[in-house]
Amino acid sequence: MPVIPPVVAGTARLGSVLPAPLARSSRRDQELRRLDALVEAGCSAFDLAASYQLGGTERLFGQWLSSRGLRDRVFLVDKGGHPYPGIRPNRLGAAALAADLHASLRRLGVERLDLYLLHRDFPGAPIEPMVRMLAAAHREGKIHGWGVSNWSVPRIEAIQVAARAEGLPAMAASSPQL
Repeated sequence: MPVIPPVVAGTARLGSVLPAPLARSSRRDQELRRLDALVEAGCSAFDLAASYQLGGTERLFGQWLSSRGLRDRVFLVDKGGHPYPGIRPNRLGAAALAADLHASLRRLGVERLDLYLLHRDFPGAPIEPMVRMLAAAHREGKIHGWGVSNWSVPRIEAIQVAARAEGLPAMAASSPQL
């Protein structure tokens, strides 16, 4: 796996929940200029998630990435499995994770992610199906590395044991909420 750059730009507020034709073009243009400025300043890693702006962040970022031809110059961190509060608090099953991964790849217009994180743990969710999904995505070349976001230390330890048993490379990152 490529080395994770020391600075990773957050993108949670980029994009819109609205389809591009309905979103404010002045805001969109400003966000694209902000991404350009980040790359010009030397930033080469971006933190995205399927849940940010209901996929709108990934749509905007994917359009920017394609229009600038930068895929080989940026490190993409993406997250899936974010809960739907009150509706589906556990979205860490294999089907939901796979759906999030494939939707993220489609919205971004890329074939692989450099780092894929499981977003927001649900302590009762079985770990083995998650690991099997990650292992399959890794074998298929859809993800290079994997990790977790907002997980407890005991659950991190448990998923690492399961990953080793499944032949998945070691966890590359844990992103705790500040």
